[in-house]
Amino acid sequence: MNKLLSYFDKGVEKIINLLATISMVIILAVVFLQVVARKFHFSIGGLEELPTYMMLVVTWLTASMLVKKKNQISLNLINVFIKNGKILAFIKIFTYIVVDISICILAYLMYNLAMYNFSMNYMTSSLRMPYGLLMLLVCFSCLVMIVYYTKDIITTAKEVKQWK
Repeated sequence: MNKLLSYFDKGVEKIINLLATISMVIILAVVFLQVVARKFHFSIGGLEELPTYMMLVVTWLTASMLVKKKNQISLNLINVFIKNGKILAFIKIFTYIVVDISICILAYLMYNLAMYNFSMNYMTSSLRMPYGLLMLLVCFSCLVMIVYYTKDIITTAKEVKQWK
């Protein structure tokens, strides 16, 4: 099981890093083209919304990597008031479970919204890209976060179990 999770982890991280890098390059290129085009008083139609969508891609994909590396911004005041390691571990597990359930709900809602958008054939205004693709991106990111939070729940629970 650990080997499977390790392969999943490495593969997903490579895919996410590649997509995030491509998205950042696209943002840079499109914004540069727009600036140059405006300097010469013409507009490149349809490109104005592409950087916005690429920022969505970067945000959601890197959010899942932040969960993996536990680098998301947090304020842990509970450590100031509670010094017992076991209680802190149980609070951590409880927090992970609440977040995991919340992300599961978000993934479910985004999947339903994506399917609805695909069924209604909703497209972005200038790029004519299906909105459902953006919803599926959020869904994918949520699924990756669910895997990492579930892994953290199991790891923390195993640590608590060994403290006996």
